[in-house]
Amino acid sequence: MMTLVFAFSVVPSGVQAQTNVNYKLRCHGSATFTATATWVWTSDGRPIAGSGGTATCVDSGTVTGTDIMPADANDISVSLTIDDTADGQAPKTKTDAKVFDPAKPFHMLVKLSLKDPAFSMLRLAED
Repeated sequence: MMTLVFAFSVVPSGVQAQTNVNYKLRCHGSATFTATATWVWTSDGRPIAGSGGTATCVDSGTVTGTDIMPADANDISVSLTIDDTADGQAPKTKTDAKVFDPAKPFHMLVKLSLKDPAFSMLRLAED
């Protein structure tokens, strides 16, 4: 089984300004695979130009980083992809979105698991 967990943690600055956001992409599995998280900040469902990012890990590992949430962001869209090149199947992807109040702290967790050959996409939840 391969598991990919992507988490955001946002603590607003209290001022309507860009906010630093911490993220973590954790990969775990016995197979050789590549996992990618891609996200874009949106305002009322419309992508904010130049926002978002990408994080990638290979096999088992953790990637952490910081992104900037634009001042006008009030939702986010995240896509997770697992590619097990040895299984001969197409990469598997899950996309989720979250609407939030930019004035309040929020946490986002997206988890994707892949069992060969079954594929299950799990939850997006606020802590």
